[in-house]
Amino acid sequence: MDTRRTEELLTEIRDMQRESLELQKRHTGLAERQYARAEKIQDRSEAIQARSESMVKIGRRVMIVVIPILLVLVLYVSWLLFGKLGI
Repeated sequence: MDTRRTEELLTEIRDMQRESLELQKRHTGLAERQYARAEKIQDRSEAIQARSESMVKIGRRVMIVVIPILLVLVLYVSWLLFGKLGI
């Protein structure tokens, strides 16, 4: 009787270990998919940042040209308005 109970307990333990291993496999698979997804998101983020960096550089170059032109135009319009009116 004691041997039979021991055998039942060992069988139960074995079954539980199998279930546990199966659950661990599923969790490992889920973790691997999440890691791959996070890596993909990180790659996309880096690409977006690289494009943003190039856009900012272009914007700076354009502003280096545009601001002096605008300043000259403002001074010219001011001279036209105030110079010709005699103010």
